[in-house]
Amino acid sequence: MKKHILFTFLLFITLATIEAQTAGDYRSAQSGNWSDASTWETYDGATWVAASTAPSNADGQITILSGDIIDVASNINTDETIVETGAQITILTGNTLSIRRSGFTDLLLEGTLLNQGSLSIASGFGGSAQVIVNGTLNNQGTISGASINTLTFGANSIYDHQVNNGVIPTANWNISSTCIVSGSSTAGPTGLSQSFGNLTWNTPSLNTGGLYDVGMTSATEIRGEFLIESTGIDLLVLSDASTTILVSGNLTITGSSVVALTNTGNIILDIDGDFNYSSTQNSYFSNVGTGDINLAGNLTFTSGNLSIFDPSGNGSLIFDGTSTQSVNITGGSFDGTNDPDFVISAGSDISMLNESAFNGSGDFTLNVATLRLGSTNASGALQAGTAGGNIRTSGTRTYAAGSLIVYDGASSQVIGNGFPTDSNLEIDNPTDVSLNATTTIGGNRMLSLTNGILDIGPNTLFINGNVETTNGFLRGGATSNLIIGGTGALGTIPFIETSQLNNFTVNRTSSGSVTLGGDLTVLGTFDQLAGNFVINDASFNINGDYTRTGGTFFSNANTDLRITGAGSLPAELAFGTDQSLNTLTMSRDGATLATNASITIDTLNLYAGIVDNSAATYNISDQGYIERWENGSITTAPLFDGVYNLIYNNSLDIVTGPELTGNALALNDLTKQGSARLSTNKTFSVNGNLEITNGIFDITTNYARLRGDLIITAGTDFIDGVFEFAGGDAELSTVTGQAVVNFGQLNVYSPVDIPSNDTDITIAGNFEVNNTITVAGTTTFTGTTLMSGPGTAALNRLEITGSLSAIPEADGGELQVAGTLSIVVLLIH
Repeated sequence: MKKHILFTFLLFITLATIEAQTAGDYRSAQSGNWSDASTWETYDGATWVAASTAPSNADGQITILSGDIIDVASNINTDETIVETGAQITILTGNTLSIRRSGFTDLLLEGTLLNQGSLSIASGFGGSAQVIVNGTLNNQGTISGASINTLTFGANSIYDHQVNNGVIPTANWNISSTCIVSGSSTAGPTGLSQSFGNLTWNTPSLNTGGLYDVGMTSATEIRGEFLIESTGIDLLVLSDASTTILVSGNLTITGSSVVALTNTGNIILDIDGDFNYSSTQNSYFSNVGTGDINLAGNLTFTSGNLSIFDPSGNGSLIFDGTSTQSVNITGGSFDGTNDPDFVISAGSDISMLNESAFNGSGDFTLNVATLRLGSTNASGALQAGTAGGNIRTSGTRTYAAGSLIVYDGASSQVIGNGFPTDSNLEIDNPTDVSLNATTTIGGNRMLSLTNGILDIGPNTLFINGNVETTNGFLRGGATSNLIIGGTGALGTIPFIETSQLNNFTVNRTSSGSVTLGGDLTVLGTFDQLAGNFVINDASFNINGDYTRTGGTFFSNANTDLRITGAGSLPAELAFGTDQSLNTLTMSRDGATLATNASITIDTLNLYAGIVDNSAATYNISDQGYIERWENGSITTAPLFDGVYNLIYNNSLDIVTGPELTGNALALNDLTKQGSARLSTNKTFSVNGNLEITNGIFDITTNYARLRGDLIITAGTDFIDGVFEFAGGDAELSTVTGQAVVNFGQLNVYSPVDIPSNDTDITIAGNFEVNNTITVAGTTTFTGTTLMSGPGTAALNRLEITGSLSAIPEADGGELQVAGTLSIVVLLIH
């Protein structure tokens, strides 16, 4: 017989004909009976001619061409046979097609073989045939001689076991080949203890009396998909042995199938792919045995029930994947007579989509793994009870220390009262996640604010572990409580907006620290027990009681610290060395604020209460500010790093205190606001501008020296003191704003300009002019005035209602009147 060479590369097997057709080769001429010579053509070495006899294994290559159907109606021996795509061989009942050994591929099935009789493959010592199926083999009869050495199912090939019982042939199954069991009615096949590609069970006529044991063993391996489409009216038991069955692809149970892993055995079903359950019927992990599913892929559960049939049975659904596994339960339930346990293996990552839930009476165990919760149930994604959320089991729930629970729903979520203390918590929700019960982040645990907002709401959050922040925030409210314990560096608490807390405790030991990452107001009690509280770049407002037994503030030049509201304060605030504040606001009636260390402040607000500076710990930065209201004060003048600005905003009459320095060079601008009178208690110097916008500014009997401008839009009372323009020759002071400015004694040591015709001045005391003063309005001398000095007073309108005496020849000074002159008494010496 002519020989042809076959090449096999891995599991992809193709036929390569080295020679062209050779004399003695056969091919089909038409559909018909194999034994009928008219069915065939033969090659005579030059052309194809009608065959005189039917072919056998004694002839050359035999090819059944596409479109032809060849019936085997008698016993036939053959080898080197090719069934093209679109061609078919049918072995009729009672007949045998025997595949003999040629040394090469003896049957290459690219088309279809329908076996209603017997397919015999030569095997054994000295002569095993080779059958390769790349098409479809529909078996309604028997197959003998099959083994992994004689029968190969290639890529995308199909074997359909259409016989009631029988044996599935042992073969070398490509991972994409499919074995279908479809013919079982009163019995099922054997031969399942081998390694398949895909396996499909579809037996709508199966009726063996209620329960059928498939008989899978540890040798059963499904490297592709395992699809159960129908089990008839029977319950299909995979095995009653003690064994492990491997499904490398997906397990899908559909239709009205009823399946049990085991009845009385001890079965582990390892699924490396996904588990999809959409059967409308109940299936079982076990009856009285133990059935466990190890799932590495996703779970999709849309209808039916998965439970344990008998109270004495056991079963578990164990997630053991190495990448994120989604759980999508939209209609199924795990609630039955007895229910499975759920286990998330160490290192796994499970995502519970939307309202997917593990339910039933089984236990739930989260090892050191990740559990992602998608439920938006109003009572929480993790509830202690069984009414809602993603975990609804009524058995024991165990959360391993170091496990991670992630809230990553697509809309607002609630933590729930079932959150454990030993798990890490991650917020990864684009909107917000709210507490609805007291929640604890245990010691050595992590709160990760990855995305979105964690809203404490009217609850208490204990953080004894750590905080890490990516794009997430923490939000409090008027009834929120935050208690920080634990040891070491906590991390940053990133409050969003202007958050509030009711009570706030910092008790971070062992070189502990807490960093405030946003503005915060404490309305209730701020309890500082231990640890560094770092408030850099944030605003911290203590509006209620403040108790301190330990702990230290750390701040920077962007920090605002406010003491407002009412309540007790500690004997002193503790600051670290060389700390700074942007603003320190004291606004608490009846309270006293002191610090234990020097602190530099840009703005010191003395609104209410007393700032105790007896230890000289407050420094005002260069160009800083002090603002004082009527109920605020400081015991001792602060230290000044340069010049500072002073603002009074009093609605009640007050007298200046230590905030107004007597240092001739320290005060830059002085501003009087507020509707009441401000009386000075000392001589002072203003090196910038003096602005009076409201109320009355009374210098009493003191000297007031000004180097800058005088801006007056409210009342002044300079009558009893001495007001002196004390700049240098090149420093012009301008007076603007008020219709009438009343001076007592007025000294001019630097140029003064009162440019408005509507601004008048009165002088009740002496008038010392050592530089130039120009007045566009009216100047009125109302008392007994002695004018002296070498300067020039250029007045537009002059009225003397008292007396004015001057000795210009002695000092060389001048009195110039450009407009009207009205004199009652004028004395010139």
